Amino acid sequence: MLCFVLILGLTVYGYWLHESITSTYFFTSLIIITFGTLFISASNGGPREDI
Repeated sequence: MLCFVLILGLTVYGYWLHESITSTYFFTSLIIITFGTLFISASNGGPREDI
């Protein structure tokens, strides 16, 4: 019984870890893309004051 609970716990923990890593990677990519787009548009003569 204890072994079953341990395996179940590890499975749930592994799934949660995988999901959190995936979502963290997704949000990090989203943030990088957003800031990259803003930076590129600013470099191309967008709203930028420190020239």
